[in-house]
Amino acid sequence: MRVTQFSVVNPYKQNLEDIQNRRFKNQIKMSTGKEIIGLGDAPEKIPNVKKLAALIQQNEDYLKIIDDQIGQFQQTENFLQAISDKMEKIRQLAVDGTQVGNMGNLSVLGNYIKGIITDITRDANADYNGSFLFAGTKTKAESFDPLVPNFNGMPFELIEGESTPANRSGLTVVFKGNQESRILNKDQKTTEKVNTTSEEIFGENGTEVFASLIDLYNLVMYNEDGTIRGVNDVLRVDEVDKLNIIQEKIANFSYKINQITSRNGGRANRFQILRDQIYEENNRLKEFLSQKNDADIAKTALELSKDEYALQYSLQVGGRILQNSLFDFLK
Repeated sequence: MRVTQFSVVNPYKQNLEDIQNRRFKNQIKMSTGKEIIGLGDAPEKIPNVKKLAALIQQNEDYLKIIDDQIGQFQQTENFLQAISDKMEKIRQLAVDGTQVGNMGNLSVLGNYIKGIITDITRDANADYNGSFLFAGTKTKAESFDPLVPNFNGMPFELIEGESTPANRSGLTVVFKGNQESRILNKDQKTTEKVNTTSEEIFGENGTEVFASLIDLYNLVMYNEDGTIRGVNDVLRVDEVDKLNIIQEKIANFSYKINQITSRNGGRANRFQILRDQIYEENNRLKEFLSQKNDADIAKTALELSKDEYALQYSLQVGGRILQNSLFDFLK
């Protein structure tokens, strides 16, 4: 049998390459903390690992959606409470307007009421992360009906038109959204309505309560002939009766809004419970995935150390095997 230099060099090169490959894999395992770094490492485990990773990612996506929705519920509750408080304030002003001591200050009360109506309209235009809360599925200004007057780019707008006998101030509130429900997928199997529509809060067409508020403002601010009340003007008996009817309507709307606020809180609680459940499920899935996929760091470190020693030894051996140069063959 003919023996050449390659009969020594080729096995050496193969052995050196194997050591370097093992060392490289162990280095990756140490840096990533993962046992499986290639399709050939554990083919029988890969389908389960991929499935577990997909479930964990899906749950993470649902958690982001639920967290965002919980924030929206909180924002909705804040503005519903603010609207209810302002309506209660207007109702109290209406009651104050019937008191003898305030009879000469009706125009002052009227201006105060108009200011609160403006504030309620502003609260009704509340948004969360750029999406309107109470406009149904028309959460962006560009989705509004172009045929509806739109000067502020908001779902609700207080417009001052021409004075009429029925509406001395000419004030009216227009609504540009819709009454559609926004449905959210809470998980793979269940959905839930998550928005509060304007009709639920403000009555028919989303503007009924504003009509009552404006009626109250007109009643307090203007005489029957359309002139602004002066310091000596007082409410007549029939006007006091009208005022009591209007303030009762406002009180009913305020009570209704408080009920809606409670319902919104119930939704938020359900989503919080669901969030906790998904979070716990993900922790268990991650623990199971860790058992399937995570590297044994202590064992890997020991193997890497052995590979380092083996590589150094192989290089030293190779240095002795490959000592011949071109001059050795020319002798």
